[in-house]
Amino acid sequence: MMELFLIFILGTCLGSFYNVVALRLMDGKEVNHFIFGRSSCPKCEEILAPLELIPLISFLALRGRCRHCRGKISPIYFVGEMITGITFVIIFVSIGASLSLIPHLLLGSLLVISVITDLLKGIVLNKMIFFFGILILLTRIVIIEELFYHLISGLFSFLLLFAVMVLSGHKMGGGDVKLYGIIGLGVGLLDSLASLFFASLIGLAVMLPGLISGRISRKTEIPFVPFIWAGVMVTYMVDVLTIFI
Repeated sequence: MMELFLIFILGTCLGSFYNVVALRLMDGKEVNHFIFGRSSCPKCEEILAPLELIPLISFLALRGRCRHCRGKISPIYFVGEMITGITFVIIFVSIGASLSLIPHLLLGSLLVISVITDLLKGIVLNKMIFFFGILILLTRIVIIEELFYHLISGLFSFLLLFAVMVLSGHKMGGGDVKLYGIIGLGVGLLDSLASLFFASLIGLAVMLPGLISGRISRKTEIPFVPFIWAGVMVTYMVDVLTIFI
């Protein structure tokens, strides 16, 4: 249990960093800015003290407000830290402590960053797709674990989602298509298809009440990456359950 707690803490700490990466890249800032730049309040730009940067706890303790100007802090910071911690725990439980864990945690990291950018601006950053795609590919090469299968899985997943995008009249975004290429590379074809099924199912369940009530229409643009993240996480959990069945 302590091992899972430490994995969760590691995830929240990285989630705090991923928030900064996503937000600053969306603002067009250079890489060295979020690596070397100090965190500050987005409203008053006051530099934050170390005690204001504790993942999850600082946000709750300050009740979502800046200690200096009392301006509201976006809940996306809390969400990013929380889902990264959850992501790391689910993946660790599913994969276990081995070298094979690395590409899966990299995929989880990409998904978290993409959830943040999709929720805020409806985009998936090409820089992150390329960066994490290369890292996942390199780890697959080093591990030499079903490399060919994962390469074919990534290509097939990309082409499948590309076909869906075209046939749906581009209702699915190109970022989702590219993201699924990396998902296929990370988890393999079968789990990639399973995650797409779960993502669609979860998305339908969430959207159906709004469609029935008329609050949203079929033309309403809904961020799909959060559902993709949920679908991938459910797939990892199902893989764990199949071990015990």
